[in-house]
Amino acid sequence: MINERNFTEAAFNYSISDTSSNGGKLGWIKEEILNNNIKNEIKEKDIGEFTKPLVIPGGFLILNIENIREIEKNIDLDKEIKIIIDKKTNDQLNQYSNIYLKKLKKNIQINEI
Repeated sequence: MINERNFTEAAFNYSISDTSSNGGKLGWIKEEILNNNIKNEIKEKDIGEFTKPLVIPGGFLILNIENIREIEKNIDLDKEIKIIIDKKTNDQLNQYSNIYLKKLKKNIQINEI
């Protein structure tokens, strides 16, 4: 169907996604939020090409690459490092808290009166 007509019409007729009403258009998507399987599939394609059907929960996903853009981002390295350190510190503190809580639960005895 896609090769016979076009992606937009195929999305209108066959897609169960919310995006089917606008021809399957997702808009611009940041690369870092994509699943690795989808990212790898897209990197192999040129503008105007379709991905093979990708298995996702609830069905299949076929993507049409309409355009690719690169955006230069100014990154404050010190700020990004601090965010990562804070996240890792919180993760470790949460892990220690959970270990301590499990020990407490294990050692508590409740006596009925």
